[in-house]
Amino acid sequence: SFKEMVAMCLVKDQSKRPTAEKLLKHSFFKNAKPPESTLKKLLVDLPPLWDRVKALQ
Repeated sequence: SFKEMVAMCLVKDQSKRPTAEKLLKHSFFKNAKPPESTLKKLLVDLPPLWDRVKALQ
């Protein structure tokens, strides 16, 4: 889970903290969707840029 992965990253004792390589093998990253799909979901409902600029003026 996300919380588990964050907890692993925040271990204060460096010798007990997992390496970046080990963290990247965590299920959180293994099951993560590509950033492109997440970005598309965020942007799909935004009005066109020109409309947003007009609204600010």
